[in-house]
Amino acid sequence: MNLDVVLPHVFKMQNLCRLDLSFNNLVRLDPAIGDLTNLTILWLNDNPLREVPIEISKCHKLKELDLKNTYVISLPREMANLTSMLMLNLDGCPMKETLANTYTSGMASIHEDFRRKEDRKHYKE
Repeated sequence: MNLDVVLPHVFKMQNLCRLDLSFNNLVRLDPAIGDLTNLTILWLNDNPLREVPIEISKCHKLKELDLKNTYVISLPREMANLTSMLMLNLDGCPMKETLANTYTSGMASIHEDFRRKEDRKHYKE
């Protein structure tokens, strides 16, 4: 299956709530992921993915994000908007030291770190 053909159609499925793109050799996630506003579960694990687009922060209902065994080293601060997120899996990722420390402290620390970074961004503006 050619994902370049399939994914544009997937991003038009406004009521999609679960998306499993694991093990698909994805190097980049299309910013159109932000159009899936009803998404609650997103599995991107075991892909050579290097970054998560800022537009993921539009998926306000997202509860579970699996990035296990990807090449993600940092996450966008805009993920502070994902207040419903209950599970973030970054196991096996080459995270920056600050993210790794926050990740080992649990979801409450992750939410707090995102919020602090987002607040700092708004303060600078």
